[in-house]
Amino acid sequence: MFRQVKKKIEEITGITAILEDMCPNSCMAYTGPYAKLDHCKECGEPRMATGQSKPQQQFTTYPIGPQIQARYRSPESAVEMRHCDRHVGPIIEELEQTGFIDKITDIYEGNDFCEAVQDHRIGPDDTVLMLSMDSAQLFEHKASNCWMYIWILVDISPDKRYKKKYILPGAIVPGPNKPKNADSFLFPGLH
Repeated sequence: MFRQVKKKIEEITGITAILEDMCPNSCMAYTGPYAKLDHCKECGEPRMATGQSKPQQQFTTYPIGPQIQARYRSPESAVEMRHCDRHVGPIIEELEQTGFIDKITDIYEGNDFCEAVQDHRIGPDDTVLMLSMDSAQLFEHKASNCWMYIWILVDISPDKRYKKKYILPGAIVPGPNKPKNADSFLFPGLH
């Protein structure tokens, strides 16, 4: 039953989980420039289980592209995703006219964000994401044994931005340790 539900959700949304090999000590993922390595660059641990052709450890990634596309499937959600575009214009106008922003209430009024918009590094059709990565303790009285990263949609209004419905999963990285090369774990989700 679970497999049938999972398959149906994948068919409807186009969002599928991707399994990637990783160091059993959580040092790095075998992705991007590390995809062909057979030993961890950090600790030297072999990629494959001894005498077998299967990896010692894998992690799950949920690609961000299809998740963003799914946000534009309904008219209501598409309007929510344009919140930033509707609010940045007046902010930039105020900044250009007065040289400063009178009141900072959101990330849109931040110096880095305004500069990125003015320099055209953020365009009106771009999606802006914020990354958050942290550990999770799955069992009581046990050290963190899992790391996760999530994407926060900056394009939607601040009152909705941090609600569960709008948080997008990025990856689940089994422990036992904190990932040393975080970029290698981010690679498949962005690629």
